[in-house]
Amino acid sequence: MSKNISTAFRPISLAYSSPAVGTTSTAPNFFYNAFPDLNDVAADGSRSAFPRRAKYILPLDSEFLPSAMLVHSNNIDENHLVSLDSRTREIVAAVINKLGKLSPPGALIRLPRKPELNEIHRFEALFEITHKRLAATDYKWAFRTYIFASLYTALEHHLVREQKIGVPLVPVANRRASALQRHWATVVDAFQPTLLLDEAASLLICLTLLPPEEWKAYEQQWVVQEEAEIPGFADFYRKLRDKFNPEFSTAETDRRALAEQILEYAKGALSSRTMENVSLAEEICLNLEEKYQRVFWPSLLGEEVHRGLLQLRVRDDLVLGNVAARIGIPEAMQWLMALFSVFDDGERSFSRKDDTWADYVMFSLEIGEDLAYSRITSADTAHLGMLVHLGIRKADDSKIDPNPNRAPADKLIADSICRYTIFLESIRQQICTGVGLRCPFWKGSGCCEFRSLLQRTYDVAKPWHPAWKHHWQRPPCLVMNHYS
Repeated sequence: MSKNISTAFRPISLAYSSPAVGTTSTAPNFFYNAFPDLNDVAADGSRSAFPRRAKYILPLDSEFLPSAMLVHSNNIDENHLVSLDSRTREIVAAVINKLGKLSPPGALIRLPRKPELNEIHRFEALFEITHKRLAATDYKWAFRTYIFASLYTALEHHLVREQKIGVPLVPVANRRASALQRHWATVVDAFQPTLLLDEAASLLICLTLLPPEEWKAYEQQWVVQEEAEIPGFADFYRKLRDKFNPEFSTAETDRRALAEQILEYAKGALSSRTMENVSLAEEICLNLEEKYQRVFWPSLLGEEVHRGLLQLRVRDDLVLGNVAARIGIPEAMQWLMALFSVFDDGERSFSRKDDTWADYVMFSLEIGEDLAYSRITSADTAHLGMLVHLGIRKADDSKIDPNPNRAPADKLIADSICRYTIFLESIRQQICTGVGLRCPFWKGSGCCEFRSLLQRTYDVAKPWHPAWKHHWQRPPCLVMNHYS
């Protein structure tokens, strides 16, 4: 393989990125973390450069804002609010008011890391909201449900069977390639055509939602950055801008209405593509055939993960993907995330001023405070737990109770499902980019419940070209455990 592939192979990231709008801190030479899809591309073509862009990552339905920090709403005081610009302050106040009505009250809210990042933070948030809303289309739902989700089960099979994996994973469609390479090629072929429209619409909607005086100084710079990443972007964006010119709408209500028009146009353009000849409406409303789908943990994981429930199942009326004899938990969770991203967007509109967007993307990834210990942290995964409660059942079809007081064992299994979904997505990213290996839960010492699977990943996944060896290292947690 290495004879036919350039050493400057550029891995595909399943993330939609905003143009870089600022630097939040001094960047290390290489940034190795457990979610390399969020990194920028380094000079050698690897995804190992410090992340300077906001990104929406489709597989976890999550966002990454380099300008942001997560603060619990109960800890936001007047000093925090005074440091925000008036528009951000208004949005945060509305979210706090909404969260105060919950039981228990409060949740994590993204705020600018420092006052001078107010403007940058607002730009980044608007970009990622649009990426999130464009995930709610028939095409992307079908892509995640019928093509992408089963990649996780294929990856599990490779790891359990100790089949060698060359990293970065090269998408190759011919019969001589591995099953994992062929599957990855199908994923890339289906995902890449969405980039141009998604990025152009996100940029244009971001501008439309802002007063012209706030974005005119940046527009051309952002177009140049996008063109460098996606050839043909500038021409495509110009044509879209001619169709929906943001300069013709100056009043806020007009700008919001135009943003919603752009979004609906982009959704229609995405969903005009066909995939597997299915639509979400037909699957939900017209297919009354009862299906049964078994879900299994990989055999490498012990009882501290599966809690004795080796087999689970998807709720019968939510079996929407390709039914198989058995699938992995992350594949089932992709079905659910794809479905509920569509449901979540059903009642949203840019044209309604009372819609609070700061809390729309509920799973956030952020840079840890100490850059010497380079990692991306994850927080506020309650929505994954909600999906487990709604869509995953025990083998006997009984519910997994989310109440820890009523059913503490059920809460443990739900937490394991959420953590394993994040863990395998992290491994998927690192194998596909060839940048790793890191555990998403390592905090500087000890080992988590997924150590055996992490060890197996390191044992079977090896760089296929010498130039990539310095990007693929033994995980720090395994090194410490090895010498202890």
